[in-house]
Amino acid sequence: MDLSADTPRVQRTCEGMSLSFPSPFMDGDELTLTPGLASTLNQVLTENLRNNFAAKAKAMKEGGATVEDVQVAFDKYAAEYEFGVRRVGLRAADPVEAAAIEIAEDIVKSKLRERGEKLKDVGTKKVRELAVELIERFPKIRERAKAQVDLRKDLVQEFGGV
Repeated sequence: MDLSADTPRVQRTCEGMSLSFPSPFMDGDELTLTPGLASTLNQVLTENLRNNFAAKAKAMKEGGATVEDVQVAFDKYAAEYEFGVRRVGLRAADPVEAAAIEIAEDIVKSKLRERGEKLKDVGTKKVRELAVELIERFPKIRERAKAQVDLRKDLVQEFGGV
């Protein structure tokens, strides 16, 4: 890789030391992919997709889904995946997705309570997994979440100057 003195840099920690790392790739750059770079990008994409989808695949498998069902869900996830866009922890970066998850989690918690199950026994991670499955099964949840987010934006715009 050709790095000149003008190459942009970012500070990152390595072994407790702050080092200046080259950051040569910029939004809008057109790249000629060498075989090595193409292989690396494909490897990172594959790892990201596998790591991000593993919990859902496990939940679907434990729920009795077939490999074909999991493949369909995975293909949908992969088609919507944005390379390099992070979701931090259990919080979705997209406000519509975050709202959909919140709504679905409320539904899951309500159903668990109806069955007499304690939320602490089920666990936050399992509630999240069930909520994600619920959103996939019932797209109306995401539609309602979008309406909720849009309403919130409209209200902020309307009353933001108060």
